[in-house]
Amino acid sequence: MKIASLLAFSLGLMICGGPTIVHAQPTQPSAETTDAPKPGMAELQDAIKRDPENLEAYYDLVEYYAKDEPDEVIKIFDRVIVIAPGNPAIYEKFSIIATTYAYEGAPLKAIIDRLITAQTTFPQSPQISMHLAGLYSYSKQPDQAIAALKQGLKNGGDRQEFDLMLGNVELMLNNQPDRALRYYQNVVKIGDDYLCESAYGFSFFLEPLVSQGKAQEAFALLKSTIQKSSGKAQHNCIMNLYQLSDLHPPLRKETITLIRPIVLAEREINQSVIMELTDLMVQEKQYADVIALGDRFVAEQRSVPFLSMFAIAKSAKELKDFEKAEKWYLAAEARSARSRTPKSTTAADSYPKLLSSVRWHIGTIRLAQGKTDEAIEQFKLAISTQAFSTPESINGESVSYKAIAHNSLGEIYLSQGKLKEAQSQFESSIQESKNLYAAPKQNLAKVQSQLK
Repeated sequence: MKIASLLAFSLGLMICGGPTIVHAQPTQPSAETTDAPKPGMAELQDAIKRDPENLEAYYDLVEYYAKDEPDEVIKIFDRVIVIAPGNPAIYEKFSIIATTYAYEGAPLKAIIDRLITAQTTFPQSPQISMHLAGLYSYSKQPDQAIAALKQGLKNGGDRQEFDLMLGNVELMLNNQPDRALRYYQNVVKIGDDYLCESAYGFSFFLEPLVSQGKAQEAFALLKSTIQKSSGKAQHNCIMNLYQLSDLHPPLRKETITLIRPIVLAEREINQSVIMELTDLMVQEKQYADVIALGDRFVAEQRSVPFLSMFAIAKSAKELKDFEKAEKWYLAAEARSARSRTPKSTTAADSYPKLLSSVRWHIGTIRLAQGKTDEAIEQFKLAISTQAFSTPESINGESVSYKAIAHNSLGEIYLSQGKLKEAQSQFESSIQESKNLYAAPKQNLAKVQSQLK
């Protein structure tokens, strides 16, 4: 991955209040060994004594100091510069350490000062300017970051890489979406699939573009890149486009129109792209088209992703093609059982083979067909130990299908006048959902009012 992608990720996390990118850290001493050297430090110090020019030992050693003793980082940095004054890679190493620990007191200003000198000393190494811009971005100094990037371009920096970072700074720090878009458009015009080189390189910047009324422009950038790219980069762009359509629902139909021919034409396309497509189609209520897609995949002997099976089943259910809906629900259940069953024969015998979600859906189909007794049987299977329960998002809360099935059973009993049985099911639903599911609480209130 090019450094601009890493810095874009870091910048997005920093602006969005996300976590720091933290490397594996050394084990800290216990309270009983506070005065003893940190594990590994003595070995590193010995390695440096044996070979005072062992740069890798210095890089490893600085990790011990980066969090709690930032002054030591600078001392080691300066020592390494003296040891290898003509090595520009030193500055890259310490820039990465500084951005890694930026939220924990890393000495950003001191490292920035040294990178400013290195930018002049090593004009043949434009990546120093990129790292300098990254540190300025962490410090929320956009003008200095932009100046460093433009200097890097003068020093021969990769145009796409630097334009992408310039766009990110203009968007995230300067709140200038139009300027940012001009840089992003340059990246796309130059060619290939750089905009979507990494899965997260552009995704952090979609929300600010949408919030500033630039959703259509972001769509155009991604569309252009998708049409020029293939393989992993194309998938990354489609994933970003899926995220964009989630942020800006009016783009869903255009996204479907763009993605569908790609899915149909490329047999080896990433399975998540198929899932994203079927999800968008269901959201747009293109139920007949979802079913047709499933039929075509079956005819072509192509694998259908697990979540797409549910999308196809839901579409058939919405169109009241209950036979087809049940077929796809059961196929999804069988797929799930194969993937979850332990290899041990003993464990496999007692492992739940059913899915609560599937049994609940089949129960609702039986209800729609007027087969109440069969619906009750399916709901009971959904809450049994034979079933593996998965969550469903209801009004923003994660509720298990076992809780949903308890509520459905209670509603049947309530309609039959079996108030005690209904009360028991609603109480079980409330307990199973940890009081997050509103429907059984409302139903329980109805039952209690009738029992008085």
